Amino acid sequence: SLNVKAPSKKASSLLLQMGWRLDWLKHKLTGKRRRLSKQLVHTLNSKSVYDNTKLKTQLNYQFKPLEKSIKEVAGIFLKEH
Repeated sequence: SLNVKAPSKKASSLLLQMGWRLDWLKHKLTGKRRRLSKQLVHTLNSKSVYDNTKLKTQLNYQFKPLEKSIKEVAGIFLKEH
């Protein structure tokens, strides 16, 4: 959708753990803004499952397909950037 090739390698948990520590050190040495935090790595390594059945039933609501939403948002992003 953004005309960018998808990543071909998965970042392992170990790599992410080392990454946030190196990012912290870089931040301390250079004062640059952090890009990878311990909390973000935790989130990246976790899996959350949600069930929207009750919402769809109670409110008679139908969600837009994920692929369609991604294409729409990517299109807006590309127009603005």
